[in-house]
Order: sequence, then C-alpha cells, then structure tokens
Amino acid sequence: MKAKILYVIIFILIFIISCSDTTSPKSNAPSDLQITLIENNLIKLTWQDNSSDETKFFIDRKKGEYA
Repeated sequence: MKAKILYVIIFILIFIISCSDTTSPKSNAPSDLQITLIENNLIKLTWQDNSSDETKFFIDRKKGEYA
C-alpha cells in the first residue's frame, strides 16, 4: 500500500514538473485598457504596456452572432 502511494506521489510530481514552462520568463500583462469612441465605426484603444519582452500586440475583432 505504501509503495502505491509513493508511486502516485512521484507520478504527480513528474506531471507538475513537466507541465511547468521554465524555458521562458513570464511577461507582465498589459493593464489599464481604455476604449475611446472616435466615430460610429471607429474606436481608439490604449493600454499600459507592463512588459518589455514583446515586439508587438495582436488585436482580434469578431463580428456576428457571438461577438
């Protein structure tokens, strides 16, 4: 019984270690998103960039029933 528990603990530890990403540092997410309506179909987005390790941001737009 103790051997089974030990194997389960070892399996869980290996799983946790393999799921963690240690190859790249975590970036700080942008904050303070502000949306300004310029015209009916035109908005301006601004935010505070809290990290220095990215080269660009992608902004996706979705139209339709589930937008």
